[in-house]
Amino acid sequence: MQTERLILRRWQLPDLDAFARMNADARTMQFMPAVLSRDETEALIARFEAHHEMHGFGVWALEMRDGGALVGYTGLQSVSFDAGFSPAVEVLWRLAPEFWHRGYATEAAQAALADGFERLELGRILAFTVPA
Repeated sequence: MQTERLILRRWQLPDLDAFARMNADARTMQFMPAVLSRDETEALIARFEAHHEMHGFGVWALEMRDGGALVGYTGLQSVSFDAGFSPAVEVLWRLAPEFWHRGYATEAAQAALADGFERLELGRILAFTVPA
């Protein structure tokens, strides 16, 4: 899937280095429980890909259309814990700090939401946060 400036695509092996750097950055992870190691990042990519295989949708890598740099991720994911509103699908995103404040998260999330409502015909998609 593409937007004006981004490519939303499945994860590839070369993404690991940039994604691991992003997940090890305290700025990126400030509202998450902890930064992630390279091994934890690799496991996260595996979970994203397994979700795609199981559900037909999931979390995409975000790549710049001009230059191919990995920006971060966005996508849709089934809520996998009892949250009082589950079962549900959530929209989520994470971007490397050098790509903040440029509208990429909004652009990518709008594409993910359109895919969820149009192609997947989901009745509702949530966004939420939990205390870190």
